[in-house]
Amino acid sequence: MRPPTSHYYKPRPRWQEADWPGLTGRLKGRLVPPPPKPPSPNQLDQWFSSALSTLTMAIEGTAPRSRRSPRSKGWWTPLLTTLRKEFTKPYPRAKQFRTPDSYSIVRQSKLGYFKAIKRAKATYWADFLAKTSPNNIWTAKQRVATRKTPRCPSLPDASNPVAVNNALLNHLFPSKDPLPSRGRVKRNPSATPLTKEEIKLAHSKSTPSLAPGPDGVPYPVWKRVKLINPAIILELPSPLVAFGDHPPSLKTANGVILDKPGKVSYDSPSSFRIIILRKTISKILEWVMTVRLSTIARSEGLLHLNQCGSLPRRSSSAPCLTLMYQIKTLQRPKLEVSSLFLDIKAGFDNANASTLRARLLASRVLSYMVDWVSSFLSERT
Repeated sequence: MRPPTSHYYKPRPRWQEADWPGLTGRLKGRLVPPPPKPPSPNQLDQWFSSALSTLTMAIEGTAPRSRRSPRSKGWWTPLLTTLRKEFTKPYPRAKQFRTPDSYSIVRQSKLGYFKAIKRAKATYWADFLAKTSPNNIWTAKQRVATRKTPRCPSLPDASNPVAVNNALLNHLFPSKDPLPSRGRVKRNPSATPLTKEEIKLAHSKSTPSLAPGPDGVPYPVWKRVKLINPAIILELPSPLVAFGDHPPSLKTANGVILDKPGKVSYDSPSSFRIIILRKTISKILEWVMTVRLSTIARSEGLLHLNQCGSLPRRSSSAPCLTLMYQIKTLQRPKLEVSSLFLDIKAGFDNANASTLRARLLASRVLSYMVDWVSSFLSERT
């Protein structure tokens, strides 16, 4: 997040109309340049940022851009463009001659134009509902539901948009003690190279409809790139794993501020929450490292016996069913049963990176993974 700038909507690529055969010719024999040896963190970030930007520009060059508008009309058709021209063309003539015939032509063209808009909207909505799946069923519900008025943050001590932005940033991202800076990074001999199976599994676990981050490249596009040239997706993040580094170029993200429902007042930053949209290529690497950390945590016995949720074969539904069973068992002899739930507020967000690094090293986690986790948690604002 940054202080607000001028109101500008960057045209987004229309990936459905991308020239995939043309992209195949561009990427078929493409190679990722090797990183510098031995690099500093800044040099490694420059190498990765340059390689990713070059690849992203090549991909975006095959997709046409949407028009510059905050509300693109998916139902618009070329026929409507023609009818709009016919609708606006008779106006100057009608104003000039002011005859019944000229006004009649204007009314007929106007009536035909707006009827065509209604038909286009109805056709687009029917086609959308026909293609509805469990992945986009909530999108259909939101489109028919009554839209609530968005609540803009109105903070007492913030008199302008920049002050509101800074107040939200300070609340959502409190300052933390930074980790010691690294010098030259070295390739760790214990680092396990990325495999095609890991990348393939990460793609299979991704959600195609998930909104992308600042790069604007969704998951389905990276899947296409992987099919065209699997070496690109494998060679681009592999040096980051070997050097145990997560560069700053992958830490930039888009933040969407949403109001928390049911609040009495919205004059405090705590009445709002944020959704972070990171770069999809970063999420692929994060998923691979998460699976590796989970495997080590299981093998080394680092997980608590009662820890559940967000882990394979440790679903949170089992403890819920156990709790329900125990409550009903105690209620049969007409005993009073109470349950106490504790919520550690912002526990993950406020984790101390230095303490976490020390505990990972003490738990015999491989050094390259400890370096990557430390780099992942550092230089975040």
